[in-house]
Amino acid sequence: MESENIVYMPWLDLTNDGHLDSLYNKAKEFMWNEKFNVLNCVGWFPDYKITCDINVSEAKRVLDSNVLCVFSVANRLIPLMCENWWWHFVWFSMHTTYQNYPKMAIFSASKVALEAFIKWLSNEYYKYGVNANIISLSTLKTDIELKMKPQWDYENWLMPDEVCRIVDTLIWTTDGLVNGSVIHAYKHSDTYFGQSYYDRINTVNS
Repeated sequence: MESENIVYMPWLDLTNDGHLDSLYNKAKEFMWNEKFNVLNCVGWFPDYKITCDINVSEAKRVLDSNVLCVFSVANRLIPLMCENWWWHFVWFSMHTTYQNYPKMAIFSASKVALEAFIKWLSNEYYKYGVNANIISLSTLKTDIELKMKPQWDYENWLMPDEVCRIVDTLIWTTDGLVNGSVIHAYKHSDTYFGQSYYDRINTVNS
């Protein structure tokens, strides 16, 4: 999944200093580019569990993958970004941060923290041309999600290429005018808007 202008690095451990050095060195190769964009799709969901059923190691993994990894990438790359102009971070959140769903407390809390971090980060470094935005998603229509939620209203889930088009528009056409924003991306669903969360989660767990 690499080309002259795209590098995909799924092997990185973004909590490991050596791996972050590798990310930094790879980013330096793109300093000549007019625009440089970092898309971070890392995150982990511990399944639907009430708070007392999640152990501390699971909670730490959620926070590490959704918040600490984002901080680590920003911390390592921002000095390099400040030497250039209009470099852009794009991260991903979930619509559950606004709906207070049960059985998703630690995951949703990690995404709330992520959104807060991006807003402060964008203000701190905007004068250097560093942009940071978040796309808040509903469920993506992937094989993994279909297996996890076989009875849900999957016809209205987002396709990965639809998300790619949103990212493309965000990073190439806004020229820094959109910064520190949470951009919501989800479709109307009769099941989603017509049933309570408890009805839907009971269907999945039955």
